[in-house]
Amino acid sequence: MKKEEHKTGIFIIVALIILAVCLGIIIFRVQYLLLARDQVDTSARTYDRYYAFITSDDSDFWEEVYESARDYGENYDVYVEKFGSDLSAGYGEAERIEIAVASGVDGIIAEGAPKSALKKALKKADAAGIPVVLVGEDMRAVPRISFVGVGQYDLGEMYGVQAAAISKKLLNSKDKVRITVLSSSAKPGEGEKLIISAIRKVISSDEDLYGRASVDLYPIGDDGLFSSQETVYDFLMEKDVPDVVIALTEELTVSTYQAVVDLNLAGVVNIIGSHDSDAIKSAIKNEVIYSSVATDTTQYGEYATYALEEYLKTGNVSEYFAVDNIVLDVPTLMSEDES
Repeated sequence: MKKEEHKTGIFIIVALIILAVCLGIIIFRVQYLLLARDQVDTSARTYDRYYAFITSDDSDFWEEVYESARDYGENYDVYVEKFGSDLSAGYGEAERIEIAVASGVDGIIAEGAPKSALKKALKKADAAGIPVVLVGEDMRAVPRISFVGVGQYDLGEMYGVQAAAISKKLLNSKDKVRITVLSSSAKPGEGEKLIISAIRKVISSDEDLYGRASVDLYPIGDDGLFSSQETVYDFLMEKDVPDVVIALTEELTVSTYQAVVDLNLAGVVNIIGSHDSDAIKSAIKNEVIYSSVATDTTQYGEYATYALEEYLKTGNVSEYFAVDNIVLDVPTLMSEDES
């Protein structure tokens, strides 16, 4: 009798948990619809299609990509929305994708990442007949119609060329140079591995640097901006700081820049960053950041929306769209200011 009561108790607990999850989704959906109603004047215009734009964070980079995707869609009666970003609850990317699927969106633009929860969510989108365009990082064994991003190996070569230029200058006054790549993930994905491989190839194939410059990886992780800042500070407070730091994301670039300034390491640690925010440009002009590799965010957003549109109209679309990059340094920025 006690065993049956025990089983009944477990069943009730499981049922309550399932009910709580369902209620959470319903509450989320109600909040979302209320926000959408407040933010969009649907009486002013109707759209043919509705796309959800979902990324892991709201960095300046992804905000610029989103704005480009949204503006491009306006020309084709497509409404692209940064899905669920204004809600107070902290729903992850995979959760927002699942809710977008349940909401019946026409297409999804999502940031790729090597996470099992994200893979499951994207497979649910495919099962529901919702096309997905991945941005940022491509993913294996995931049903997506297209990928929009930079050529990772080419990007790595751009970082490598910048690191080689700094290293040659430093070798005029020292025997060896240490180059450290800061990764945004505790376990680098395929894209970051290609970037690091290209950097090492550029450095190792340079006769002037052969045997005198080393490239190592320092994974920062993706547990939030505050956590990454703390990890960067701890890293730069170590006894043997690197001569060159290559930060692979906007957040890591800003964190490294702030740490170098606060720890009085300007001129000791040379930073090669990512993106072209005003703060990063200012740091380049002040020669705290040596250079930064910026991605064309306008192309990024336009390609993502175009890929969904092309697929839904014709049933076919290119599997890969390459986005352009540019190196920003003092001469480049001075030239921009003059023009």
